[in-house]
Amino acid sequence: MTSRYRQDMQRAWSRIAASPTGTLETHLGTVQYADQGAGPPVLVCHGEVYTLLLDQLGIDRAAIVAYSAGSASALELALRHPDRVLGLVLANARLGGPTPSRLLEPIQGTVYGWERLWWLYRTLLPSIYARLIGVPKGYQPTPEDVEVIQAVSELQFPLKPRKQGAIFDGFVSNLVADRFGFEELAVPTLIVSAADDHWARHQYAVSAAGRIPGAELVTVDRGGHLFLSHDGQVRTVIGSFIDAVVQPERR
Repeated sequence: MTSRYRQDMQRAWSRIAASPTGTLETHLGTVQYADQGAGPPVLVCHGEVYTLLLDQLGIDRAAIVAYSAGSASALELALRHPDRVLGLVLANARLGGPTPSRLLEPIQGTVYGWERLWWLYRTLLPSIYARLIGVPKGYQPTPEDVEVIQAVSELQFPLKPRKQGAIFDGFVSNLVADRFGFEELAVPTLIVSAADDHWARHQYAVSAAGRIPGAELVTVDRGGHLFLSHDGQVRTVIGSFIDAVVQPERR
């Protein structure tokens, strides 16, 4: 098992090294980003200091797509810099939830640092591990779903460099999203939410959609946090929304 663990970790680091990225030095620290594709600018995010990154890339306005715990920073960008945001997409995004106890923070930090333990968990108990990455309880995956679940499971590694980010998500950014003043948003907003997502619960998406002026809510009936078997539907909905908010810019 030790040899297999080392091979898997080496493959994970090689995957990261093979991804072309750029870096931006800011007064808040170093930002690493990937710039790829063509067409209207779309910022797919799960971090911070977005306006500095847009400046670096020479982008005046962009559509913003936030997933999961990426909601807080995207919401703050839309609130503070609405002139830079063509439209905001919140896909299975954290928009409310129970407040975690601060007593759990050091425990989570310790547990998240046990990379080999998580690897064993994923290797020996894949169906249970799948719940941790967002597969609903009792969900029967198709062969295509199994490939997605496997790919996402592998993308979780290496874990150690993600430790501080995971703690920040759990005890800082999620709380920002939970307490956000949705009524103050003034940008076109699309919320896409799976009804059976146990990480970004649908009830909070419904509530947020009712509070954000003019927001559109699209409910996916199943598929959990990964939108399993509904990837095409979600891409189509998001693509149509982005096309709609970009059209006025092209005139």
